[in-house]
Amino acid sequence: MGCVWKRKNTWWIKYRRNGRAFYESARTTNHAEAKRLLAQREADSSRGIPVTPEIGKLKFDEAMDALITQHENRKRRSLDKTRGRIDGHLRPAFRGRRMADLTPTDFEAYAAARQKEGASNGTINRELALVRRAFNLAKQADRLLHVPHVPMLAEASPRTGFFSGDEISRLMAALPAHLKPPVKFGYLTGWRLREVLGSIPFEKVIVANADAPHAERVLARLSVADEFEQIFDIVFMQFECKPARGAYERVLEKLGVRGDECILVEDMARNLPAARELGIRTILLMDPRTADQTGAWFLDPAAEARSRECPSDANMCIKEIYEVADTIQKLANAPVRTSK
Repeated sequence: MGCVWKRKNTWWIKYRRNGRAFYESARTTNHAEAKRLLAQREADSSRGIPVTPEIGKLKFDEAMDALITQHENRKRRSLDKTRGRIDGHLRPAFRGRRMADLTPTDFEAYAAARQKEGASNGTINRELALVRRAFNLAKQADRLLHVPHVPMLAEASPRTGFFSGDEISRLMAALPAHLKPPVKFGYLTGWRLREVLGSIPFEKVIVANADAPHAERVLARLSVADEFEQIFDIVFMQFECKPARGAYERVLEKLGVRGDECILVEDMARNLPAARELGIRTILLMDPRTADQTGAWFLDPAAEARSRECPSDANMCIKEIYEVADTIQKLANAPVRTSK
């Protein structure tokens, strides 16, 4: 049976694995956070996650090297920018530090120092997102037991200028027939979608009720494949796909995160309840708009019959896909609201 206790101003936890007692600083002054960490450790033990002498010894430089290697293997277009952010700012700030010793206070101090250098909040968030990704990679590789909270700064919404539903309808009505098809295609497949996704300072994954090759083809057609870290397809979910609770549980376990550390963006309300039960915050895209006066085509063919009211299982609803980055940022900074 594990326990928590306070040493000076910091909470510590004790838990057992294979009959051996482990003592660990929770690196927090919050009792509830310490208890959540204890519950996570005990759950890890029940799942058989190994404890080796290497866990907790990983240095920041090693973690950054692993992140760059992943970017190289996946041929990420952002590789050069990633190297620049790591070598120009992150390594000098955290060189020689053990990943297990870094705390939210360290990241707050880093952000403050970068602000004094004139960096924008958006730039700082992109850098801190790399730190968060490095922590997740290390945990997935059993090099760390705990991923600390990496606080993000408030930043301006992505630049405006996207077509709204009403605007695209008026434009389509005014265009000659030969220009309507390319405009329709551009709108549906995401004008500037890449910019919107790139402005989201969190790790992004796809949870698909299709196989991975299909999801990869869609992302490639939209030119946003390198914006997502992983694809969890119907095979990974052992054919228990959304809206089944088990689908989300498998994804959370693989990512090594809790539900309340995640945000689900969906365009089908039926996929929300199970996610909310697991503490996942949810955003629903619910736009039944048509793009021309005839109403002959839709962003989502099923959306015509969807209720226009935001359902109770959605933390927030949006009508434009381009609202997603700003909405995610707002939801990430808001208190968690569980479903009734």
